[in-house]
Amino acid sequence: MVTRITTIMIIIRKNTVLDSCQVEQYVIVSIFDVALKCLVLALGHIPSMGLHPIPRLILHTLSPTIVIGMYVAGLAIPAWFGKSWFWQHVDPVVAVITTILFFLLIIPAFKEMMPYIFADTPAKFHVESFQSEISETFPDVTCTHIHAYRLWPGNLFEALIHLSFLVDKSKSSWS
Repeated sequence: MVTRITTIMIIIRKNTVLDSCQVEQYVIVSIFDVALKCLVLALGHIPSMGLHPIPRLILHTLSPTIVIGMYVAGLAIPAWFGKSWFWQHVDPVVAVITTILFFLLIIPAFKEMMPYIFADTPAKFHVESFQSEISETFPDVTCTHIHAYRLWPGNLFEALIHLSFLVDKSKSSWS
């Protein structure tokens, strides 16, 4: 059974090998990807998410930079190193290192984004007191639901308020 699995894996690897033209196209797309992301970051169109400029640049360009680096390394390595254990296992090693780097960069950004992701209500906004104030000020109005959330980025917030109006049409001033 182990032999069969090994054979299947070899067949899959042989069928998924890219020719040199496809690899070069992928590298060209990666170069344009890095250039475009650097331009957009330099123009300030991507929010900081609590990261300094260098970690933000690494976060957005790490994957295409690795593609370019692996292509260049594949061209530059000597033949004896290409047969070494490390080079034969470079894909999983790079994947683990990349995953660790992404986690180290994403965790601070996630901490910055948590109030917006989880719809954090501002500390000074109390829903119950706001509902009671509306009911006291306008006796014919009932506040059925309030949803307050932060606007991203910044400390501004917005509230969606659902109101019910009790209208007595028997009074002449109902309209």
